[in-house]
Amino acid sequence: MNKELKALDYLMKGDYEKSAFDLPEYELVRKALTPPTAEEVCKAMSEYLGEEVRYCCGKYCNVFYRVYLGTELVELFDGEVRFCSSDATFYLTPSLIKMAVDFFNSSEEKK
Repeated sequence: MNKELKALDYLMKGDYEKSAFDLPEYELVRKALTPPTAEEVCKAMSEYLGEEVRYCCGKYCNVFYRVYLGTELVELFDGEVRFCSSDATFYLTPSLIKMAVDFFNSSEEKK
């Protein structure tokens, strides 16, 4: 996040000749503020776990789950993020959990 804060500080000063939208700092800040998609979360979890992770969006529950084992990892249920099994505690890094939470938060805002 340090790179993003430095880029934001640079953009806030406004002492540049090009349009702010053409600067690499703008792209860095935009990317940091854009929530991940379900596909990005699945890809990151799959790469980390070494097995396929999918996302299922249902009427009452949205969940990321391990395909091979069939275990649910992280779900959004009734507006709350829950860890569905001990697998999430032991196999997901804080950055992967944050990524899933950021995705869930952005999907809730769209409703």
